[in-house]
Amino acid sequence: MEQYLWQSQVLFKDYQQHVKRLSQQVKDASLKPFRQRELPVVFLRDPKTDKDELARTIAAKHGVNSGPVCAISTLEPSPTFEHRGTHLIRRVRPCGVLYQYQIHPEVGWMYARIQTWFPFNIQVGLNGREWLARQMDQQGLKYRQQGNCFVWIEDYEEVQKLMNRQLAMNWAGLLNGLAGQLNPVHESIFERYPASYY
Repeated sequence: MEQYLWQSQVLFKDYQQHVKRLSQQVKDASLKPFRQRELPVVFLRDPKTDKDELARTIAAKHGVNSGPVCAISTLEPSPTFEHRGTHLIRRVRPCGVLYQYQIHPEVGWMYARIQTWFPFNIQVGLNGREWLARQMDQQGLKYRQQGNCFVWIEDYEEVQKLMNRQLAMNWAGLLNGLAGQLNPVHESIFERYPASYY
């Protein structure tokens, strides 16, 4: 973090204001596609709320079968930095986070989450069984699903091949694409101190 500030010509005493400004840029850019499509952007005050259940309810209510569903904003304890004296120190503090829920064309129902304060950490949640169900649908394979379990599959050998394709996924391509959706201003923030999520 100190190297980033030095390269960006930001004094330690200006750290707080610099980060606050960039945090707002990340939030605005990340939420822009949702606002343009008039998709719900929800702020949650209660950390106990089941975000996945809320997003699925929103998808059902708005009839979303593919693409972006909603964005959920909340506060969560996150690792970050703080300026103290002549140094920056690591600490965990409540930070704003944004969850983007979507029905991805390949992996299905998923979320991607960004911490909207330095270091802008990203977390991705997807379900391999949901993804497998999409693969089986595309191949015309029959199966029965109960919750998150397959209780019967027509052709186990073919399904194993589909699962093996999941392992061969271009993960860097998928995850970098999601990072670009979450933080469209990443390149400008790290213009003088190149850093990639990979």
